[in-house]
Amino acid sequence: MADGHRRDGLLHDGLLDDTALADSAVVANRTMNRERQLAGVDSYAPELGFSPLDVITSRLVCAPLATWQPARAFDLITCVHGLHYIGDKLALLARAAGWREVSFPYDYLGADDRAGPGYTGQPAVHSYYAEAG
Repeated sequence: MADGHRRDGLLHDGLLDDTALADSAVVANRTMNRERQLAGVDSYAPELGFSPLDVITSRLVCAPLATWQPARAFDLITCVHGLHYIGDKLALLARAAGWREVSFPYDYLGADDRAGPGYTGQPAVHSYYAEAG
């Protein structure tokens, strides 16, 4: 771990599997937007005109995105910045739209947590795919 990255769980070409990716320094240190809270002085309530915490408390689902699958259809699913830290992004999108038939013509190869900063300046994960076949 000389570079701060976990290296077991390697797939071919040095890519990480989902277990190793979840434990990597990049994903484990998700600090984006951690200053804003759902309640309190620095909450989103003034901009929204309501308390998001009050609205979502009964609907909140807390689950790892790498394995989450909705139990019902939704009109909108939002995941702000979450996809930056997911290995198999296409599988997540297919599961999220599970009430529809979704398939992609690619096989997931693995992820690289050494991708460097994304457009926000925060560390990100690159996902690698090959054409299925």
